[in-house]
Amino acid sequence: LDDSELDSKIRVISREDYLAQTLERSPFRDEEGRPIQGSNAEEARLHPRTLIARNPREQIKVPDLISRAIKSHILALRLPKRLRTSVSDMYIALQKNQIHKPTKSAMECDAHIAGLFIQNYASIYQVLSELKKRTKDFNPNKVLDIGFGPATGMIALNQLMGNEFKPEVKDALIVGDKSMKDRAKILLSRQLNEYTGDIKDLELEMDEAQEEMLEDVDENVFQDEIDDRVGAIKTNHIKVKTKLRDYLSPTKKYDLIIATHQLLQDSSRFPFQVDENVDILLKSLSPNGHLVLVERGNPLGFEIVARARHVMIRPDRNGNENGKIPRSYQKNENTKGKNRSNLGKLSEEMEMAKELEERFGSLSEKDLEFEEGLEELEVEDFDKLASNIEESLETIDKDPYHISIVAPCPHHHKCPLQTSKPEYYTTPPGGKLNFCNHEVSVERPPFSLDVKRGKVLASKWGSPTAGRSSIGLPGSGRPNGKNYELASFSYMIAHRSPNDAETVSSIEKRREEATHDDLLGTEGEDQSTWPRIMLQPMKRTGHVTMALCGASGKIEKWTVSKSLKHQIYYDARKSAAGDLWAFGAKSKTVHDMGVNDTKIEKIENFYKNEAKRLASEKRR
Repeated sequence: LDDSELDSKIRVISREDYLAQTLERSPFRDEEGRPIQGSNAEEARLHPRTLIARNPREQIKVPDLISRAIKSHILALRLPKRLRTSVSDMYIALQKNQIHKPTKSAMECDAHIAGLFIQNYASIYQVLSELKKRTKDFNPNKVLDIGFGPATGMIALNQLMGNEFKPEVKDALIVGDKSMKDRAKILLSRQLNEYTGDIKDLELEMDEAQEEMLEDVDENVFQDEIDDRVGAIKTNHIKVKTKLRDYLSPTKKYDLIIATHQLLQDSSRFPFQVDENVDILLKSLSPNGHLVLVERGNPLGFEIVARARHVMIRPDRNGNENGKIPRSYQKNENTKGKNRSNLGKLSEEMEMAKELEERFGSLSEKDLEFEEGLEELEVEDFDKLASNIEESLETIDKDPYHISIVAPCPHHHKCPLQTSKPEYYTTPPGGKLNFCNHEVSVERPPFSLDVKRGKVLASKWGSPTAGRSSIGLPGSGRPNGKNYELASFSYMIAHRSPNDAETVSSIEKRREEATHDDLLGTEGEDQSTWPRIMLQPMKRTGHVTMALCGASGKIEKWTVSKSLKHQIYYDARKSAAGDLWAFGAKSKTVHDMGVNDTKIEKIENFYKNEAKRLASEKRR
């Protein structure tokens, strides 16, 4: 064997020469070794457009102070067995009804926090993260959070925006048992941007000796020590910036409204209840404000969001108009008299306001000048009295409403997955119907691990009675279990355009110049119309296949091959479901994922055959 050629390529260097050599710096890092873009080595190698198109991917974690407060001051007051049983009952009811219900007791409030808080927190945090990324200079000044939980949306927003986030108005409408307000106070008081400067915050039920010991303690030390204690908290001493309300004034406007599981409480009232609640929320949205809707990541949750989208932009009234030109919003008059709103006490108050207006006419601003400053009063009954006066104002806003969808849709066409009939998904043929939902990983805090460690909640929920030790077969705890779970949700972010004359004129001009061509395969003009990846991309040798919701209003199948630029192919292999796609592809066709006549025909035939079978059984 002749090694002479190999030996000629070998060079021996000394230790001094090795240490003296200058290593070539990575083109993806700066002089200090930090990534030139993004937060890690993978993101540093992506194209800047891909980085913009990416959805936030970090695993979400509930803040430690919030987690410790839940464990020490809420769940620790309950017997573990009773708490797990209550959580189990809640899961069974949720599986049966498919939608969330308001809490009716203090125990249900604690079960809601133990079993659903981290899922809801992660879903809202992920949606708000995308809103912040897609919106320039995102900093709402008037915020409203509506939900069944302990102001979960406000907690997520506070954590996302940081300690310096102190808007002018922070309201939280908690639907359900009043005990949830006490839990909300405890959790909100753990966030610095909720601090009002009162040292009495988070005062425990201690004896006099303990209280004297804490009088001269520094505030930072006080916060650390208070979280290590276990016990009930006197919530009447807690002062937070967020005002916890049980009603919604239709005369008050907000820059940001976060509504979690609030559009439908009775599935038999679909879609009328959704239409009515969407109208109420939009009437509370100020010009240039954002409405965030978060629902469950199941077929019913998707259909609720899709219906809300349909009501806002009315795709059928604008033909095949391309682009995301803001649409004029008009309330669906067919819902009148068919629904009772579920948003707190809003429905009764609005009916009262309408009746007063019909009798005595609308009130002017001068008639209500004496009301200024009423919101600063702390007496609950007087605050409610003031709300009744405020809500006698005219409830229908005369200003123009133009709505556009920020996310997740890259178009204003009809949703290609919407059936408008949630019952279709429960049929055998309906099992093949696809729907739009998203997932995010959330780390399980200690209180969640403790709750789900027992036998009652250890088994998989394969049937409505599974997980109950007296009925189903329990698991063995959670040996080698994961310390995280996936939060599944459907969502929508809507934007109300400014209502000044210049903006309205610009919208009308854009509508006159809009095209109505079929945009199958278009890459989109900017990130607002870039196609969104619906399923996890399929990586194959030499190419990547994506299912995209495109600007054409169809579900499209794009194939990115290796023959394209190396950067595009690399980015395609690093993409994931939920991301936008900022580049083209080798081939573009219509995907069979969307709803089509064949799928609907099979479902309708199933209903016809079932009707015939039932009629035949009755004749027997």
